[in-house]
Amino acid sequence: LAWLMAKYKAVDSMNRDAYAAFLSADCQLNFGNNPTAQGREEVLSGIQQFWGAIGGLNHNFIHVFGNRDHFAAEAVIDYTRKDG
Repeated sequence: LAWLMAKYKAVDSMNRDAYAAFLSADCQLNFGNNPTAQGREEVLSGIQQFWGAIGGLNHNFIHVFGNRDHFAAEAVIDYTRKDG
């Protein structure tokens, strides 16, 4: 699942173009209590808004269960505030 790690490396670097490469045109993202973002541009707009509110983030994967086609990932995510 190297692509999973690469995807979250793109997320953690807050790199729009790198993250966009992992999204299909008809993707969906449900983040927290927000309405589901529909489609690549809406997902990217939402994630950029989130990135703008934080100083940084880092996904630390603990377990990945399943196989290359179907899996669940357990992670601890550290967020950095803008003031450090």
